[in-house]
Amino acid sequence: MEIDDPDPDVVRSLADGEIDWIAVTSGATARSLVRLYGDALHSAKIASISPMTSQALHELGHPPTTEAAPPTVAGLVDAITCYRANATGDLQEGGTLLAMS
Repeated sequence: MEIDDPDPDVVRSLADGEIDWIAVTSGATARSLVRLYGDALHSAKIASISPMTSQALHELGHPPTTEAAPPTVAGLVDAITCYRANATGDLQEGGTLLAMS
């Protein structure tokens, strides 16, 4: 099922900086997100599930902040957690994740 219009709540949340992370689980999802939300995606960090998804994100002008290893949902969560811990020197609590698949 293809979505034709962006969700107004997501548009608002991106504009307000309320979404910290966007988890992208496929190239098709990456293309849909860029089609729906465009440059607004730059307001959040992007986590990619795999090298192929990362390549699609790069090609679309939205390189991922981190990539899962292994390419699983658990790997995606670990990648975000490790990035957050390394960026601050300590694991931060909270944050908002937009997961699209």
